[in-house]
Amino acid sequence: MLLYRKTNEEVSEQAQACLESQGYQVIPISYGSYTQAQFKEALELCKFAVFISFSESQGIALAEAWGMDVPTLVWNPKQSFTFSGYLYENVSSSPYLNSFVGKDWIKIDELEALLLQFDELAKDFQPRRWVLLHMTDKRSIEQLLVQLRNVSEQ
Repeated sequence: MLLYRKTNEEVSEQAQACLESQGYQVIPISYGSYTQAQFKEALELCKFAVFISFSESQGIALAEAWGMDVPTLVWNPKQSFTFSGYLYENVSSSPYLNSFVGKDWIKIDELEALLLQFDELAKDFQPRRWVLLHMTDKRSIEQLLVQLRNVSEQ
């Protein structure tokens, strides 16, 4: 499985130890230090991915995983933080996460529980199908046009 490390080295190390203790072979990838081809190759080899990121504004790497039909287990501490003097509240590590693409967790014991249930949970995961229904260029344009119509009608 893929371990995507963006922030919080301590949680990343705990997650890797948890995964390895349950017998998973871990392919670690760190944000900003891989090529698109390396990421795609890792996703092709994986049953699922664990993402470690304190917050996400776009979730592009997550969407790419889902597009390759790889569900995600996402560390989502939901904590406010300050960056460049600005307080960010209501923070999410996966703004588009839903029951079709994966699950979130906060503490390592929650990740461990998800791993123990993964085969059962995986029956409901359909990440690529969800992306094709909700995240294609065509679907995004349709959503934009609806929003523009709503604004023009006001």
